[in-house]
Amino acid sequence: GERTPNWPDASGALLGLRPGLFRPGLVYRAALEGATFSVLHGYKVMQSFGFEATELRVVGGGSKNTLWRRIIADAFQVQLKFPLEPESAALGAALQAAAIAEGQPVAEYVRSHEPPMSDVIVIPDASVA
Repeated sequence: GERTPNWPDASGALLGLRPGLFRPGLVYRAALEGATFSVLHGYKVMQSFGFEATELRVVGGGSKNTLWRRIIADAFQVQLKFPLEPESAALGAALQAAAIAEGQPVAEYVRSHEPPMSDVIVIPDASVA
């Protein structure tokens, strides 16, 4: 997730700040975009191996942020869906472990044990692709 790519010695920078542009909202959005593009990098690596997503399930406290939802959908150009319980990041690992314990293929097991989902779906804006 937010730990990709794994560049432990990297440092961040805010470029282009000039007098009058250092507003908290701009810095906040830059942080959201930076985290999003970091995860997007990991997705692009997965795509290089033939993986394509048709949707993303977004979890964690940030998943409740409507601005970040929009940024993620537009960056990835796939729809976003949300479990009813947003704090369910460990659920994926638990489902994988349960599949292995029951001797079932992980993808099959996960599809048959989906968590309850919110009715909210965020559709990407293709004009910003």
